[in-house]
Amino acid sequence: MIGINGISATSPQKIFDLAKEIITQKPNAYLIVAQITPYVDSQTALNDLVYDYNVYIRDSLISDLIADGNDTSNLRIIDNYSMYLTNPADYDSAVAPGRLSNNYNHPWNPTVGGAGYEVIAANWFNMIETLDLGPDSFRAFITDPSNGIGESGDLSFDGDPDGDDLSSGLEAWLGTNPSVFNTASLTNLTTNGTVTSFQHPQNPNVPSNITGYYQWSLNLSDWYAGDGVDGPGSGEKVSVNANTVGSTSTATATANEELTELFLRTGATQD
Repeated sequence: MIGINGISATSPQKIFDLAKEIITQKPNAYLIVAQITPYVDSQTALNDLVYDYNVYIRDSLISDLIADGNDTSNLRIIDNYSMYLTNPADYDSAVAPGRLSNNYNHPWNPTVGGAGYEVIAANWFNMIETLDLGPDSFRAFITDPSNGIGESGDLSFDGDPDGDDLSSGLEAWLGTNPSVFNTASLTNLTTNGTVTSFQHPQNPNVPSNITGYYQWSLNLSDWYAGDGVDGPGSGEKVSVNANTVGSTSTATATANEELTELFLRTGATQD
């Protein structure tokens, strides 16, 4: 509800300054900024200020922060305004009568089921859920003290704190330490020209929002999914399947014809 008390024409600048300060001081923290609830419709001057403030948060806060050189990848916006309008789909519609308990600005009203705060709580809960901060998430993996990165280090999925050209997201899938340089990830390569196998480390507890994949190429330029379907127009196809035992996976790539050259790689995506 920050901003509703003392709402003024300077409020957009104030929320910009506050968001910038938080992002600067805690770049790895998630910041959620909410549009605020209205005043009753009779308070036209105050509602105009709230409307302008909310529109600024909705449409301009993130773009202004980016233009100022700030990283907003961990910034989220919640709409706690439109559900108090006569038409929630129309941001310019009037404030719905009877939804504010003190007939002024409080969102809870027992005469209409007292659902105001419950809706706000649901909005926050749903947004926090999208951050996937559970004990089996990538965030939990990358901030685990055993990984030695620390809250002030690079906690991003595409980051490479140890400089080994393996992203932290890929290391989360492999189960390797993102702060320790890894010299090799694919080992025990064998092939007969049609069937190729190799091994790689495998995290037995892959974060729930990480998905690993295999790709193949004939020229190190054009890469295709190892699904046995994707491939160049010349007709080659490769299917890659993996069997995991403990913390090691053995991947087998089977081509539909003998290949003189075949390049294979692994990767990971964050859901």
